[in-house]
Amino acid sequence: MTLVSSTENVDGEDIEKRKQDIIKYLDRHFPIVVLGTLSNAHGCTPMPETFCHPGSQPTPFLSRSSAERQSRPLQFFLDMETCNIFTKARTARARSIISFFLHITIINEISHVVMLVFSSEPTPTKFHGYRSLKDNPAGFNREGQQVERGEAGDSIESIITGGDVMLFFQDDQDINNCDPDMVDVAVVGEDQMQLIGDSPDLSEIATGMWHHISTLAFQDIPSRLAKMRMKSNYSPSSPGSLRSPHIPLEEEEGSHKLTINPDTVLASDTHQADPDSLRIARIVVAVREATGKSNLVAVVTDSSGLGPGAKR
Repeated sequence: MTLVSSTENVDGEDIEKRKQDIIKYLDRHFPIVVLGTLSNAHGCTPMPETFCHPGSQPTPFLSRSSAERQSRPLQFFLDMETCNIFTKARTARARSIISFFLHITIINEISHVVMLVFSSEPTPTKFHGYRSLKDNPAGFNREGQQVERGEAGDSIESIITGGDVMLFFQDDQDINNCDPDMVDVAVVGEDQMQLIGDSPDLSEIATGMWHHISTLAFQDIPSRLAKMRMKSNYSPSSPGSLRSPHIPLEEEEGSHKLTINPDTVLASDTHQADPDSLRIARIVVAVREATGKSNLVAVVTDSSGLGPGAKR
């Protein structure tokens, strides 16, 4: 992540300084994590086009100093259905598999946040992982011009795992009707893949010991997975139509949001608690474990179908 966020050649001392700056930023200004319903994506990081400061004209976001960009609250989205798989899983094996997938999804999105804060240009196109950049949305440079953009999240994903990380369902299932205990995660390379569920070190992989992935056997990519991958040119980290990326969460017109803190929800009488609130609280606990941020709460928007007065 440190190298991807550096657009120029850097030496070891600069790399270490950038690394410490990133760690300090994420510790002090961890992005808002929003649960919502995403289309064709497990996570999404809105890309601000402009930096709006009170009393001044909007300017291109990347034209501002890194210090100024760090002061702007950023956010990323996690797909509610993807998180639901984790909360519905009944076996330790399934929870480990899906926990690994959530880890990678969150790291993917954090990579985009880091680029927005620390790089003065959009992600260079040489960084893209195993996905095609053919339909990748354009980025905005420091002059506010549209330019081709790479994929920081996919690049980090491929460095960590050696491939493109995908949920792997049974033949007749998808994310909306799957049995969570039958879900696996595939690390897909150019023409072969590895299944995380095959690892005897699965519990260690789930906690971040990803070097075990390299020991997994390679196997052919099933035709259905290959077709799904071919159709996945939609960038999983582009804002799409979910939310205007330049409008802060708290200012979006007509939005309704509900804050769920698992510390209070799970501490209360769970027999009396709202089932949806309980489910989301357990999702937040999983995200806390994946990010190491023990104070995260859920901000559930009306797009998830769980806002005030909404039913799911």
